[in-house]
Amino acid sequence: MRRPHIEQTGNARVQAALADDSTHVANGLSVIPVVLTNSMVVLGCLGYLARLSLPTFAIACAILGVGSWFYHWNHRRALVHLKQAGIAQDALHGHFKSLVSGARELKLHHDKQRSFIRDSLGVTLDAVRTARTRGLSIFFVALGFGSFLFFAVIGGVLFAPRATPLDPAVMTGFTIMFLYIMSPLESLLNALPALSMGRVAYARIEALGADAAPEAPPRDRAVSHFASVSLDAASHRYFHEGENSFFALGPVDLALHAGEIVFLVGGNGSGKTTLAKLMAGLYPPLAGELRHNGEAADPAHLADYRAQFSAVFSDFHLFDTLLAHDPQDEALANRLIQRFQLGHKVTVRDGRFTTQSLSQGQRKRLALIVACLERRPVMILDEWAADQDPLFKDVFYREVLSELRAQGKAVLVISHDDRYFDLADRVVKIENGQIVSDTVQAHRGAQSDTATLATATAA
Repeated sequence: MRRPHIEQTGNARVQAALADDSTHVANGLSVIPVVLTNSMVVLGCLGYLARLSLPTFAIACAILGVGSWFYHWNHRRALVHLKQAGIAQDALHGHFKSLVSGARELKLHHDKQRSFIRDSLGVTLDAVRTARTRGLSIFFVALGFGSFLFFAVIGGVLFAPRATPLDPAVMTGFTIMFLYIMSPLESLLNALPALSMGRVAYARIEALGADAAPEAPPRDRAVSHFASVSLDAASHRYFHEGENSFFALGPVDLALHAGEIVFLVGGNGSGKTTLAKLMAGLYPPLAGELRHNGEAADPAHLADYRAQFSAVFSDFHLFDTLLAHDPQDEALANRLIQRFQLGHKVTVRDGRFTTQSLSQGQRKRLALIVACLERRPVMILDEWAADQDPLFKDVFYREVLSELRAQGKAVLVISHDDRYFDLADRVVKIENGQIVSDTVQAHRGAQSDTATLATATAA
């Protein structure tokens, strides 16, 4: 079982598809009217030549046949280079991301900076430029040969009349028609490279989505009382490229109940985040079942099951707007921002955060606020407190989690902060993809005022 398609493909390939490949497809589509119009003109001219004289028609078809064969032969050669350019373009987008994300590291180390620009970015740029130049050059050589062939035939008809067994009137019509056909034929041939690049780009986009089957959206169903979600002998397996090996999770049994705080602990690479994604239905189980209120989730409608979850993963993304938000959420969001000690930094105005120029810990607080606004019964927080200052980390564990519990939420917290483990209802430990312990804690955390966050889960 592989990871979901978007994770397996990688950021650079997806970015290339959205930026470059989609542009080439759009350019290819834009020349289709030109191709169709000029094709009709060329066919009409050939029909006139056939009516004028069958020998002239045969000569024209022979010329077009030789030119078409030569163009097709070069077209196949050019596509090889254009496909190579597309692969190099994927790598180039990855280098662009590294250039932005690693700007500080490169600035601190001149040798690394020079090596990256010369050996990584420079080499890939040369590969893209070389492959694309070769491909387009082959196209234009083929176009030049076609033009040369036409003019050579016209010259032969005009300046070697004895070599042509045609009536002078027919030769005149032949020459005029060939001169007339040159313009639409040249436009047609000039449009073909864009059409070919669009075809290559479309094939790459289609390959990108080939394994990503469309998914049914959540169905409108009556809201039922939430009791639990659980994994029943569920397992997952994927290839770990960094270690050149397969990572297997499970089979595991794990349940999250309403009003319960569960800490998921374990070493790096033990499978904590994979288990959380499996629990949330982001990874379909290879075996076993996902259950909601004791009933097995329908594999064909996993979106119904996922509709129970909100999450802030360690690699979360914070959108600059409150997507799909209720207008009343704006006032509530601003109250939560004050509650999370961010009022001096950011507010929500017209459904949009006024800034995202915040530290990673502050951005995580905003992401948690957005998760609260979703009003879903299960929340997953993946190393959420790792980037918080000591003061707010204490607030999170001792107050925020207690408030979420009081609202009836089931909260799965992935954490390494062992000094707060006694605040959990259960501590689940995972090692090498297997749950090795599930310990019920004697809860000693004092609950606090729940008014602010409780409002966020009101229907």
